[in-house]
Amino acid sequence: MTRTASVTIIAALFASALTMSALAQPQVLFERDFIAADGAILSADDGYTPWVSGFFGLPDGAPLTGLTLTVEASASSPDGCPAGAILLLYDARREKVGTAQAWWDRTLPEDFATISGDAVIETEGATLARLALYRSSHEGTLQVRTAQVFLPELVASEELVAELEAELVAQGWE
Repeated sequence: MTRTASVTIIAALFASALTMSALAQPQVLFERDFIAADGAILSADDGYTPWVSGFFGLPDGAPLTGLTLTVEASASSPDGCPAGAILLLYDARREKVGTAQAWWDRTLPEDFATISGDAVIETEGATLARLALYRSSHEGTLQVRTAQVFLPELVASEELVAELEAELVAQGWE
């Protein structure tokens, strides 16, 4: 077997393993629409943590450790409320093991906008999470229409193979 064939096979096997372990499209782990039938939305002007989700995790129950999850919310504030979004992390027994911050003290605009941030899960043993939305300064009015947590889109395996081949060639493999 030539070195060229080895490079192609190694890159293809690595990309296949990554593709098999995750989806190529963003994978929604949690989503909530706060718009009620009468048009009312989540609106909070009292308390520090006006809303916490139920438990969610990966469909196969795999650990969240090492992942970066994106948290998005359609939010606004008529008075510039600073807000935050944190993932509360739990083990399989639903015992809290840590937190991961997506954003904090983000001043919300007067008109609804998508507020987004990444939460890096470094806590060992985390298999479940809950999304908590905060009024981070304990002041102002937090208004939320929707919220979701998802795994960002992964690189397609063909692109990954090409990148790996280029890197190996750059290192002297042909």
